[in-house]
Amino acid sequence: MNRLPTKQIYLLAIIVFGIITLSVYSTYAIFTLESESSDIVSIKTPNSLEISSDVLEYRQVAVPKDSYITTDVDLYNTFDYELCYSIWYKVLGEEKNVKLYEITDDTLTVSSTIEPASSKRISLLITNDNNQPVKIKFGLTYIKNEGTCQLKISEDKSLIANTINNPKLLTDTLINNTEIINNEAGYLTYKDNSNIIPLAKDETIYISDKFTYRDELFTLTAPIEITSKDIENYSNGSFYTCLNSGSCNELINIKELSSDNEEYHIIKYNLLIGYLAGSNGLRRLTNNNYSYYGDNPNNFIYQNCTNELDNKTCELWRIIGFVYDQKEEKYLTKLVNTSYLKKTKYSEESQKWSDSLINKYFKEEYRLNNNYMAEYSYKQENLLNLKSKIGNINYLPDEIVDKVSILSLSDYLNASICENRNIEEYDSACLKNNWLNKNNSEWTMTTKYEEPYNDSETEELITPENNTIYTVGNEIKDETIDNEFNVRPVIYLKSRMLLVSGDGTLDNPYIIK
Repeated sequence: MNRLPTKQIYLLAIIVFGIITLSVYSTYAIFTLESESSDIVSIKTPNSLEISSDVLEYRQVAVPKDSYITTDVDLYNTFDYELCYSIWYKVLGEEKNVKLYEITDDTLTVSSTIEPASSKRISLLITNDNNQPVKIKFGLTYIKNEGTCQLKISEDKSLIANTINNPKLLTDTLINNTEIINNEAGYLTYKDNSNIIPLAKDETIYISDKFTYRDELFTLTAPIEITSKDIENYSNGSFYTCLNSGSCNELINIKELSSDNEEYHIIKYNLLIGYLAGSNGLRRLTNNNYSYYGDNPNNFIYQNCTNELDNKTCELWRIIGFVYDQKEEKYLTKLVNTSYLKKTKYSEESQKWSDSLINKYFKEEYRLNNNYMAEYSYKQENLLNLKSKIGNINYLPDEIVDKVSILSLSDYLNASICENRNIEEYDSACLKNNWLNKNNSEWTMTTKYEEPYNDSETEELITPENNTIYTVGNEIKDETIDNEFNVRPVIYLKSRMLLVSGDGTLDNPYIIK
């Protein structure tokens, strides 16, 4: 055999070395690429990134601040035996508020097995509740399935232990999927009642299939006068009664009757209460803001949980609405607690929120188990939806940013069925048909402010004391700061909130992650 000349051998060696070097570099680039798209982690792939005998390739992704990403991981088992596996992750840096979930209907575990010579795709959700972007490594740990699975990872890594089913962004989901009810004249039908209404034998009853509503009073249209024994002919859900009168404050829609020895009882019915406007829902205000309004909209949500895996440890809150952050171009979700914290004076010093006893309590004593809260300005003018400006009202300045505050007057007004009114026009019907009204007075953050003025007789400059704050409930009043009223905390949730279940009803509140 002829031997190659020395020069050709040298040239061939350089080419082979170059090919090997390029191959190694390419493999390294493939498995360290930063991406938010589908990624591949392969079992037993020949590359230089082996972490230990049980942990092979990894991926690295970046997650923006207060945001989340989803990514797919494709697993390939090239062995001729079944493997136990799990996904591990490691957050680069000191940021703590990062979570990984497997998106799956199986809520039991994210560790599983994979058959010999088969593949599997896993979908991951990565959330970042920090105020800056983070980078995360995740990879695969596995072991041969010999009846038990004892996976090994180093102490600086964590296994994904949580699952999530069909995550959806909270504000976008609710704003896009909730019908915006026009404020036309209408009525609210309360849920079915089963309290028995007894009817005396041969009692005179007034029935009609139509009615009118004015001045908080229902009036039957051309009512028919019948006796109780005839009422069974009008129990198909199409007729209304005020019982032995032609008008009433609460109208009964008859759905089902019972009789015993010619004594009749209404056993199932709906109560109607008249409204001046649309009954319930989510309506759009100015500047792309939304507010829940009416008597009882479906805006219940679990919050402030001591254990996120157990809803029994959560408090029940309600969604006030959604505020559009023009700087971040995202929606923030505004919540209020359904329960009062305490009854207290507003302040012993001034109208200033920074001097208030409530603010001091929030900063020094009140605790929220929540990484989802956003620090945000509680200025409220942009939420008003009134036909003219409200006089003598002073809102917090823009530069005041807090995590916890209390209701504003505009929160309360926008929760009413009425809109485009001055304060003086919010009559009892407007205030009663307001889901924020708990029938007790509570403090708002809204102050009443009066400018200095000249006395009409002495021309002396009078400087008002300005020591009053608005309270809300069955009436709207300005009270001095040394009075004691109820307090409810109000918070903003960060824009990335994920809605994982619930429909917002009292029986099935929204659950977020």
